[in-house]
Amino acid sequence: MRAAALWVAVACLLGSAATASADIADYLGKRVVTFRVEVEGRETSDPRVLVLVETRPGSPLSLLAVRESVTHLYALGRFEDVRVQANVVSEGVAIVYELVPLHPIRKILFTGALTQPGLDEGRLRKAVMERYGASPPAGRRFDLARVAEDDLKARGFLHAVVTPRLEIAHAPDRATLIFAIEPGARTHIAAIDVTGSPGTTTQQLLDRLGLSVGAPYEREALTTRIQQYQASRRADGYVEASLTVASRFEEGDRVVALTLTAQQGPRVNVVFKGDPIPGGKHDELVPIVGEGSADEDLLEDSSRRIEEYLRGLGYRDAVAPHLREASDGELRITFTITRGPLYRVSDVTLSGNTFQSSAALEPRLGVRKGQPLSETTLAADASMIEDVYRRQGFAAVKVEPSVVPGGGASDAQVPVTVRFEITEGVRTLVNSVRMQGNRSVPAADLQAGLGLQPGRPFFLTQMAVDRDALALQYANRGYQSTTITANPGLSADVARADVMFMINEGPQLIVDHLLIVGNTRTSTATIERELQIKSGDPLGLAAVVDSQRRLAELGLFRRVRITQLPHGDEARRDLVVTVEESPVTTIGYGGGVEALQRVRTTAVEHLEFAPRAFFEIGRRNLFGKNRSVNLFTRVSLRQTDPAGTSGSGFREYRVFGTYREPRLFGTAADAF
Repeated sequence: MRAAALWVAVACLLGSAATASADIADYLGKRVVTFRVEVEGRETSDPRVLVLVETRPGSPLSLLAVRESVTHLYALGRFEDVRVQANVVSEGVAIVYELVPLHPIRKILFTGALTQPGLDEGRLRKAVMERYGASPPAGRRFDLARVAEDDLKARGFLHAVVTPRLEIAHAPDRATLIFAIEPGARTHIAAIDVTGSPGTTTQQLLDRLGLSVGAPYEREALTTRIQQYQASRRADGYVEASLTVASRFEEGDRVVALTLTAQQGPRVNVVFKGDPIPGGKHDELVPIVGEGSADEDLLEDSSRRIEEYLRGLGYRDAVAPHLREASDGELRITFTITRGPLYRVSDVTLSGNTFQSSAALEPRLGVRKGQPLSETTLAADASMIEDVYRRQGFAAVKVEPSVVPGGGASDAQVPVTVRFEITEGVRTLVNSVRMQGNRSVPAADLQAGLGLQPGRPFFLTQMAVDRDALALQYANRGYQSTTITANPGLSADVARADVMFMINEGPQLIVDHLLIVGNTRTSTATIERELQIKSGDPLGLAAVVDSQRRLAELGLFRRVRITQLPHGDEARRDLVVTVEESPVTTIGYGGGVEALQRVRTTAVEHLEFAPRAFFEIGRRNLFGKNRSVNLFTRVSLRQTDPAGTSGSGFREYRVFGTYREPRLFGTAADAF
């Protein structure tokens, strides 16, 4: 029965013909497997393909191995389809993997009514390439067609149809993506109705929006012009100006009637009275124009912002009420600012501190003698002192700042004494640090890099940092699903902490196969040399990140991505390194003019102009390795005769060539 059930699975997977269970049992029990790999009907010996196929000649037939081989081949990113066939032969069962290669798109063409007014092939190409790049995946061709259709609809072709088609070529495998454009009828504006009070004539409004009867209906362009119109009206003081458009389509969407609703609103005039605002931050504190509103909530927030800003400068009694006055189409908003006296620090004292001396804390304070009193700085200093104590084990420390007015106050200035009252509380020291559940990593190795150690102060934040550090240590060893919880183990008097880290390691992930895809010019050996992880190594997080960084630093690739591919074995992963190569050739050029004073034979200085130009060409990734060659040239054209009677020549020129080969002959030395 097991043999029969197994054959059903084989038939489903491989598409084999039904066979009697007794015969299949005989093959499964007594025969071995031969195999070959074909790419488009041609047998291949490419090691990058063969290494993925788990089934080996002479090995027992394993459904799991066949299934995983199909998954691995897909993960390589080189094949569009993978088919498997099993045929009974005299030696056993022959398994054939038929691989259909991917054909990357190397060219994009547009056909159809491209000469119709309003159609712009360059715009369509740009829209497609901005979304999916110059070489999009063939499988996304219908998505690309929708991008082109959306662009046509934005230009008024509301019923445009774009049909994608692939033309496949071989040796090398490539494809041309052809878009057949059927734009259909373009929608035009049949009528325009303006309602509301725009504050200008209807014709002036339409001219600013670029609208007229008979013009094409371009939805996105109209939206952009409406936004620009509103921004300009707000800049003129009409901060509540609004403009909306409603569309009514007729005759099968061939024509559209537009209804514009415009409201200019009152012109807003913001006035500041009383004391000036230091720093000129009026627009930042009162963002009426930026918000496009002058409602009461925004004005109350603006008054509060002004007061908080002034109090941060030392004016603790600052007030900034506002008043709204509307008349003759104008809204006048007046902020009356009263700063009050400036509170200046005359002395800073600390009390209650026995563990930390005042001499150690005072240099770290932001509040200083002679400076204006800032409530923000005062609160920040209190938090700083508490943090210093907590790092020394005083978890329950409290710091209460207070301000006491001193003598000699006037209407312009009030001297104050700042006091920080410190309640230290009990200091907690680490008594022990233990690990529980660490089966694979010794506790000594884990504890070596922790901040919490016996005899040191206990700091709750440090315990969280250590917990994350332990998780990172496990991730770097391939334990990516490790979970760690921490218990401070405080004693009854909170003076001792017996810290316990409970570790659930989970499985260690091992790299099964290392798959490198996307490299057409760069040799696989060049990429493997930079990888800090190999087949059979633990799948460590640091090794993966460092490998990706080293590959990016080569300068050969636009993008580098390293991803994991799980398969049947939960403890093993395939690592897929996907690269997108940069252009191998770079060209630079430029020119300019140099002006200089030159003494001629007549002993008179004359102004001369010397045209200059440079040209640079470079090529990297030579012979599939990280080699590069570069040629730089520069010339300057000047008159050859100081008297200015003869012609010009190349009086200054430079030719500079470089060649670089990292890791010469496989060593750590670079050749330049």
